[in-house]
Amino acid sequence: IKVPPGTQNGTRFRVKNRGMPDLSSRKVGDILANVRLEVPTKISPEYKELLDKLRVIEEAEPSPKVKEYNSRVS
Repeated sequence: IKVPPGTQNGTRFRVKNRGMPDLSSRKVGDILANVRLEVPTKISPEYKELLDKLRVIEEAEPSPKVKEYNSRVS
């Protein structure tokens, strides 16, 4: 799930047809994701630049847990 900038705490996202299957009907459920985060009120340009660098590093070398999750949902 990509969380858009400015998303507030408590926001709920629904990912349709990506949840658990119902064994009796073969229908697939939805995933509900609740956002719990703290958003800083002000971000300096330097802080934003560091966050962007960290994002690039994480995308290039994801942690083992992220790799495992991505392999399961792909």
